[in-house]
Amino acid sequence: KGEFNPDAHFKSSDGTMYFGGTNGINYFHPKKIYESNFQPNVVLTSFKVYNSDVELEKNIEFTGEINLSYTDNNFSFEYSSLDFTSPAKNKYAYMLQGLDDQWIEAGKRRYANYTHLDPGEYVFKVKATNYSGVWSKNIASINITISPPFWSTWLFRILFTLLLISLGFYFYRKRILNLEREKKAQENFSERLINSQEAERERIASELHDSFGQNLLIIKNRALLGLKSNDNENSKQQFNEISSSASSALDEVRQISYNLHPYQLKRLGLTKAIKSIITNVDGIHNVSFELEDVNIDNLFSKDNEINVYRVVQECINNIIKHSEASEAAISISRLNEIVSINISDNGKGFSTNEARTKKGFGIQNIERRVQLLNGKIEIKSELGKGTEVKIIIPVNQNER
Repeated sequence: KGEFNPDAHFKSSDGTMYFGGTNGINYFHPKKIYESNFQPNVVLTSFKVYNSDVELEKNIEFTGEINLSYTDNNFSFEYSSLDFTSPAKNKYAYMLQGLDDQWIEAGKRRYANYTHLDPGEYVFKVKATNYSGVWSKNIASINITISPPFWSTWLFRILFTLLLISLGFYFYRKRILNLEREKKAQENFSERLINSQEAERERIASELHDSFGQNLLIIKNRALLGLKSNDNENSKQQFNEISSSASSALDEVRQISYNLHPYQLKRLGLTKAIKSIITNVDGIHNVSFELEDVNIDNLFSKDNEINVYRVVQECINNIIKHSEASEAAISISRLNEIVSINISDNGKGFSTNEARTKKGFGIQNIERRVQLLNGKIEIKSELGKGTEVKIIIPVNQNER
């Protein structure tokens, strides 16, 4: 007995500890103290963007998703454990799925901050321990979607790609149209040039045939009359020379007229006019020509008939002047609306690239005429192996 001491304590025989207090005695048994298994809930308490509170439609604790602009990619969360036994002992861990691969232990810190996040979808998660340090299985989470700028969206990329393709196609098409216009202008110029050449040839041929040729014929007839009325041998010889010269001049004028303008086209038609080319050269030169043809009269316009005629004439002239061939073959055939012309020889051949630069061959002129006919030409030649020219010309129905 004596005065009560509140700080006094003692231990019983079974190990129970007794402590005096202001209101009585406190006691406990050390072996009966157990670690708490309480798993507290964790709640989000605030959401900030650039350190400013964001007003959400619902309390953040009941908000399942937050949508942000790409400019609001600097934000933070605050959170708290609902274990109030000893709040100072609670610890936390968080992670942002889509950015973090594992939990980040924050200790007693009750906020998480993120800056400069890329557009995308994320899930923020946070968990806590109880005051005994046991991690709770209860996790608070919230979905976060950061929308990309419009120029980074798939729709914009698709539309931009389509725009680039459209612009590329537009400029490509514009370039093609310009080239086609240039080509058409060149073709029109070539056609006008050739037509003017043909018109000039026709005019000269007409004048030579009607004027100069007629005068030479008169000279020849007068010379023959003088020969009949004069018995002098000297006069006979002179008249004979006059007659011979006049005949030669007349033949030469006719040949010039024939080369300047193929009057046979009007008189004979295209098929026979081409035959006349071979008739005029066959037997005079050392080249033996073989012709296989079909009737191609009235398949082309009058202007195009001249071009077909000139193409064949130029090819034959090249064989005579340059090929040194002994044999040549010309084949003209028609299949539906296509006329094919094949001209070949067994001559010495040539280099087509070099021939195009030489005026004598006239290959460029042949190719221009074939182009005006909307046709195609292929020239095959090797030195010592002869030459073959293949020409394909479409029949224009509108020109018949």
